[in-house]
Amino acid sequence: MNRRQSLLASAALIVGGLAIGSSFARPTAGQPPASSAPGRYAVAAFGGATSGFVLVTDTTTGQTWKRYASGGPRTVWESLGTPVEPR
Repeated sequence: MNRRQSLLASAALIVGGLAIGSSFARPTAGQPPASSAPGRYAVAAFGGATSGFVLVTDTTTGQTWKRYASGGPRTVWESLGTPVEPR
């Protein structure tokens, strides 16, 4: 096999692999399409494992909770209220 034939064979294998791979990426006939809607809760983590905190927000009501990662009494979930009803 010369260089040109080798390149053509490689390109054919790549194109064939892409065609087969794309057929597996499609949902089956009985499978519902993936939902693009966001979930009910949003989670955000800030800082490190010992000095950071986590915020959880209910995206329906706006209620937000905060919890520190460090030990002690600050490791309980603290309500931060809602946008229309502060704590």
